[in-house]
Amino acid sequence: MPRREPKHLIVGEIVAAHGIRGEVKVLLETSFPDRFNRLKSVLIGPPDGSAYRSVGLQGSRLHKGAALLKLAGVNDRNAAEMLRGLVVAIPAEQAMPLGEDEYYVHQIEGLAVYTEDGERLGTVDHVIFTGANEVYAVRGDDGDELLLPAIADVVQSVDLDNERITVRLLE
Repeated sequence: MPRREPKHLIVGEIVAAHGIRGEVKVLLETSFPDRFNRLKSVLIGPPDGSAYRSVGLQGSRLHKGAALLKLAGVNDRNAAEMLRGLVVAIPAEQAMPLGEDEYYVHQIEGLAVYTEDGERLGTVDHVIFTGANEVYAVRGDDGDELLLPAIADVVQSVDLDNERITVRLLE
C-alpha cells in the first residue's frame, strides 16, 4: 500500500511571545526559514493537525536561530502567549523543491531500515535534528531504539518506491 503524502507540512512550533506587539517566536522545523518572506498566510493549530486555521502573515524576521512572526489579529503579548504550543504549517503544495538525495521528514519516517547484508534493523520512528546532521531513530522489531546519523558513510541508499533505507553500520 503506497504511503499517503500529508496535506500540510509543519515548519515550526510557537514557543513564546516576543516583545509587546504580538510577535510570536517560532522554533523552526524547516531548512528554508526565508520561506516566510514569500508567504501571505500560514496555518496555525495543534501538533496533531486536527484543527488548522489560516492566519494572515503580516511580517517575519529571523532572530537568534528562530523566526519571529507577526500574525494578523495578534496585536499584543497576551494574544501571542495564547498561541504557545501550537504549530505553524503550510499546505504541502507550497513545499520547497529539494535537491538530489534530500528528503522531507515525512518521507523518511516509517521506512524500513536494512543493512547492506539485508538484515532488517527496524523502522524509522522519528528524525532528530542535532544541528550538525539529522539522526534517524530506528525502532527495532524488538522495541529497542537504534540511532543512526543521516550521513553518507551510514546511509547508503533511500528507496522511496520500495519504502526502505539501506545503511552501513559504523564500528
